[in-house]
Amino acid sequence: MLMKLKELEKKENVMLDSTRYKFSLDFDGATPSRTDISSAVAKVAGAKPAQVSIEKVYSVFGKTAGYVTATVYGKDESKKLAEQ
Repeated sequence: MLMKLKELEKKENVMLDSTRYKFSLDFDGATPSRTDISSAVAKVAGAKPAQVSIEKVYSVFGKTAGYVTATVYGKDESKKLAEQ
């Protein structure tokens, strides 16, 4: 499946050791799974997929496009602490 992410917004949160991203998403076929999106976000952000938390996936009805809101943590421990 072909999937493209384009970064629209990036906000760093030093207190939580994280960065929140908003991406536009273009894809072929069905909406990609959260696992596929998480891997793509990790690649763009230069992190491991385990450090990515996908918060929202908005798909545009009738189109192969949408938006993704994700948080990328600096460490695995930071993600565990923030999501308790």
